[in-house]
Amino acid sequence: MTPKQRFLSTIYFKRPDAPALEYYYTDVGYAEHGEKLLKLYRKYPGDAAPVPFAKSAGLPGPDPADFDAYGNYRRVTTDEWGTKWEYRVYGRIGHAIEFPLDDMDVLDGYKFPRLLLSDPSAYAAFAKKVKDESDEYPVSHSVPGLLERMIALRPFEKVLMDIAEGDCKIARLADALTEHFAEDVALALSAGADIIRMGDDYGTGRAPLISPDMWRVFILPRIKKIIDPVKKAGKTCCFHSCGQIYEILPDLKKAGADSIWPQLPLYDYGDLAARLRELGLALCIHIDRGELMQHGRPEDVRAEVGRIYNAFRPDLGGSWFYFEVDQGFPFENIVALAEAIAAYRS
Repeated sequence: MTPKQRFLSTIYFKRPDAPALEYYYTDVGYAEHGEKLLKLYRKYPGDAAPVPFAKSAGLPGPDPADFDAYGNYRRVTTDEWGTKWEYRVYGRIGHAIEFPLDDMDVLDGYKFPRLLLSDPSAYAAFAKKVKDESDEYPVSHSVPGLLERMIALRPFEKVLMDIAEGDCKIARLADALTEHFAEDVALALSAGADIIRMGDDYGTGRAPLISPDMWRVFILPRIKKIIDPVKKAGKTCCFHSCGQIYEILPDLKKAGADSIWPQLPLYDYGDLAARLRELGLALCIHIDRGELMQHGRPEDVRAEVGRIYNAFRPDLGGSWFYFEVDQGFPFENIVALAEAIAAYRS
């Protein structure tokens, strides 16, 4: 099988010739480990995308100007939506500190930024990527999460209160974002994307952020509208959501998601494995990047890979290994993870 065949077969519960592997090549991983990490990626290649850097020269790294006199990293930028962000860890998601829609009275005059793929040169570059890579690897395009974009435009608590109170302005914003993201999906599909990826965090560590019933009224029909063109085109939708969202997994499947990348430590593995196979919802196996990878020992990492393999059986299809390097991972833990996964893939 080619990497693309292996990856897509896995998502559709067809048995691959080996368990599939997806890397997310993080800037912070390269910045902390450099050439060592690049060599590891080359030694154990994945199935979802080629390694993006052929040589160590020019690997991502922080700007020295973003460190204060005490060596603390801090970067503040304003994005194309008008949200001001503060970053305290290089290469990781920041925190919104100023919001263009803090006052919803300005909603009527607020303009969304132009979609990247609506620019002819960006569209041509993406179409070229499809042409160059799609015979061997699945080509993905990521679309922002609806709720996550809303809480980047307006403070978190205000968005949740607006939804709970049935505020008409938050509904108008959600509808406009839905149309915007659906257009983004259409452009990516027309350029030849194999996979549309969406990520929207709907849970806390114990329960959904909003009641499942309210989520089904406010969120579900809108994300379905974004995903519908993917299904009509016969393409794949991979969905990510952190937090405990067990109750709405069937709804995500109904919305058109083909796979889910959940916050795995929040679930009972056996129960989740049975539920996802029942639903026909494939699993992105996301090893715990917090306590285990940052503070565990290499033998703990290897043991966890074995426990996950036995619970979800990625060799049978319907689940695949996911590999992402965050800040503060001891390199021996990264090697242990790579070697443990490679042992099952061989």
